[in-house]
Amino acid sequence: MKSFGILIHIRLESSRLPEKHIKLANNKYLLEHQIIRIKDRMNPKDSNIKIILNVSEVSKDKYFDILNSIAKKHNVELFFGDNDNIPLRIYQCSKKHNLTHIISVDGDDILVSSQQILNIYNYFTNSSEYNLLYTLNLPLGMNVFGFTHKVLEENYLNEVKSYEVGWPCIFNFDLVNIDEKDKVNIIETKDVRMSEINTGYQQNNFYDKLRFTLDYIEDYNLVKEILNNISSTSTDEEIVNYVCKNELFNINIKNIEKWYDNFIKGKENN
Repeated sequence: MKSFGILIHIRLESSRLPEKHIKLANNKYLLEHQIIRIKDRMNPKDSNIKIILNVSEVSKDKYFDILNSIAKKHNVELFFGDNDNIPLRIYQCSKKHNLTHIISVDGDDILVSSQQILNIYNYFTNSSEYNLLYTLNLPLGMNVFGFTHKVLEENYLNEVKSYEVGWPCIFNFDLVNIDEKDKVNIIETKDVRMSEINTGYQQNNFYDKLRFTLDYIEDYNLVKEILNNISSTSTDEEIVNYVCKNELFNINIKNIEKWYDNFIKGKENN
């Protein structure tokens, strides 16, 4: 029987934007908005789905109470695992909860596409043709991907010793955004059958200006502005249209190049 986990990866000790997941917008923690957004399209009758806060162990002592209260309030699970290796933490979490399929959500991506989470879940539920599914054509911070526990176990655990920042590139589905010098580290895999999800999303002229992920204070200011004015359960298109119509992308547009430079140079920790 298939068992699904929507894992939200969290590390509260960010050097660039500390405690970013528990900053406030519209009287709720950002993490709460994310959970509400994810749950909005999921069928509560589907007992084979767990939403799990997949948190770095280093966050446990200082933030356990607040994370536990959020988990209880929204009826989600709480797991603490490896600090520096997200793939390993995912494996630890999925093994504990006996998951066969993982849908991966970055805790920085408060406005992640709940529709694409549902699409990946539905595909995995009804088919075994692919064992790695992903989106690429949504704005930064909305994309999502999923894979089987078996794919992770058989291909990546022995290859990835420490991976926090930019860890999804181990799956090789986004070679366009991998720096040339990193392509020599592409992991040879076996029986990985991957496919991009057709989101049906129509890119507009503002696409390259949109950044819906949390790394800097300006990113938080943008997300807060959005959530203070429209619902966290708004569709992807409604959020994009709201931001573009009001030119809110100007709040954090300078961070696009800034983040990429820091990622490539490896000068900052997540």
